[in-house]
Amino acid sequence: MKVEFRYTALAVVGMIASVLGAQTPVRGSPVPPPAAFGTTGYSVTSVSAFSFTSQDTQADRILLGANSYRYFAAASSDFEFLGGVSIPAGVVIDYVGLNNCDPAAAGGSFLFNFVDGTTGTSGTIVTQVESSHNSCEVDYNTTALNYPYPKNAGHNLQIAVQQVPGAPTDGTAGVQSVEVWWRREVSPAPATQDFGDVPPSSLQFQFVEALFQSGITAGCGGSNFCPDDPVTRGQMAVFLAKALGLNWPETPVP
Repeated sequence: MKVEFRYTALAVVGMIASVLGAQTPVRGSPVPPPAAFGTTGYSVTSVSAFSFTSQDTQADRILLGANSYRYFAAASSDFEFLGGVSIPAGVVIDYVGLNNCDPAAAGGSFLFNFVDGTTGTSGTIVTQVESSHNSCEVDYNTTALNYPYPKNAGHNLQIAVQQVPGAPTDGTAGVQSVEVWWRREVSPAPATQDFGDVPPSSLQFQFVEALFQSGITAGCGGSNFCPDDPVTRGQMAVFLAKALGLNWPETPVP
């Protein structure tokens, strides 16, 4: 049963790759832009290599130290770690990074596949990244992916890290984690307006509709939003509390 499960996991990844066709992996790049706030800022989800599934448990090893790394310590036909990552819906994925140690002069000891698996038998290979540093670094895709991830239902983000055959098996080459850099976005504007005084031609149309569709505001009455009216402190409190989902924790137990 254990061997059958491992084979099935590899078969799924192979099926996805065969359906979508092979891609040429990109080499590592500099660190992505610094984080900011709002729709232009990045949040980073990091997945430890220790949470991955090893395809060859006999050769799978962990190098302990200040920064623990995972690696294969013997030649194997299953040089692969498989895992998943969870991020919020309604975001755009721009960068994925592989935190690894690669002693090869030109890199290339690891190949990282980031896949958006969808319900059914196919998915999307978002990007492939190849390690390129002869040191311990994080290798990212070279340009922003601008990959929309509108919902979690019917989707599952998959990670497949391959230790390329021929890579060192003495612990000098290892994987520590995978990073996913994503940013939030405002939902696209609908085809029709919900407020008579905020037509599609308005620069605020998309954002007003986002507030309405999210249940943050119902307007000022009479099917209007009153975009030019001042906002009271009370109204601002409603907007912020609903938009941010503000709450307070229960009183801690002494």
